[in-house]
Amino acid sequence: MTHPVLAETLAESCRQIPDTKAAVCADLRSGDILASQTSEESAGDAADLAGAAARVFADARQDALNRLWRDAATSAEGGDEVVLLEPHRCYVFLRPITRPHYAVVFLTGRAGDVGLTIARARAVKASFEEALRRL
Repeated sequence: MTHPVLAETLAESCRQIPDTKAAVCADLRSGDILASQTSEESAGDAADLAGAAARVFADARQDALNRLWRDAATSAEGGDEVVLLEPHRCYVFLRPITRPHYAVVFLTGRAGDVGLTIARARAVKASFEEALRRL
């Protein structure tokens, strides 16, 4: 089920995270995709993101993602933003404090300035916190 508020927030967020190819907002408990976004020029990347999201959801069910967030803490709130780098892509994972069973996953091209990506991810997370309060 797509939530219009989350879909709008996700679309705006994709413009803020550098070089976003695709993104999803999902409920980790159920595995439901609440909103998704794919750039027109990289529709093929949706399969990559779907694979990444599936791994995230599987890990979350096994509590591995919670360990990842704890071990790779990058924020004062306890590590709710994680950037995973691969040779030709970067995954940005966000977990809203308002609803910790939700996750937002962005697939981007090259990581570029990781510090900038994390800073923008924090701003995006704040937008999602506000959107979740409106649900």
